[in-house]
Amino acid sequence: MLISAYFHAYSVLGGEEVKGFAVKSLDRILKDRMDQGRLMHTEKIPALLEDYIHLVDALIAGYEATAEKGYLEQAERFMNECLEKFFDHENGGFYDTESKVLGTRLKKIEDIPHPSANAVAIRVLLKLAYITDNHEYRDGAERSLGLFVDLAQEINVHAGAYFCSLDAFFHMTKLIVEAQPESELARAARALGGGKYTTIVYGDDLGRVIPCSRYECYEPIRDPARLSEQIEKKR
Repeated sequence: MLISAYFHAYSVLGGEEVKGFAVKSLDRILKDRMDQGRLMHTEKIPALLEDYIHLVDALIAGYEATAEKGYLEQAERFMNECLEKFFDHENGGFYDTESKVLGTRLKKIEDIPHPSANAVAIRVLLKLAYITDNHEYRDGAERSLGLFVDLAQEINVHAGAYFCSLDAFFHMTKLIVEAQPESELARAARALGGGKYTTIVYGDDLGRVIPCSRYECYEPIRDPARLSEQIEKKR
């Protein structure tokens, strides 16, 4: 969670030292929390849902901040593992654990004390769907939103992260950045991508950014100063 925040801070505010710290932290987790190719919670304890989800969130943030495709590839790998190990393919939603604990597996949406892993998972799935055009990710997000809608209304403020993900489902914007990652145009796109409702995907250098909302894309933008203004009009 903190690593994602550092990447978002870099995207919005800049600062190479901030990006460097986030990169080192993320790379260390990928090194220290892997055991024979398997993600671990701690030594000898397999990763829980929240470990997978927050790692994928950090990897996506790392890709958006650095344009490093390796981060995106690892985000897809861990999310696919997460779907295999934790997702309820019959009813939707993610279980907190890979196997039963004391005879049961839980699917929670309460933000106690941090944003629930299920709520963050919905937003992460949406981002991956926009970046990769993989409709299975979007379907997973939509099914989870439907599963928890009644419970979220019942617990109200304690499902704040869920309602943010619900808002993102209808209002997320994709910015296709076809520009050099260190260009002014790319930096302007990243400043917008620091929010939860905007995601970035990098393409070939054509000196432009193409904004897309849900299933519609708009005219390319080449002027960094116009980018924020145009995005606000489309929302």
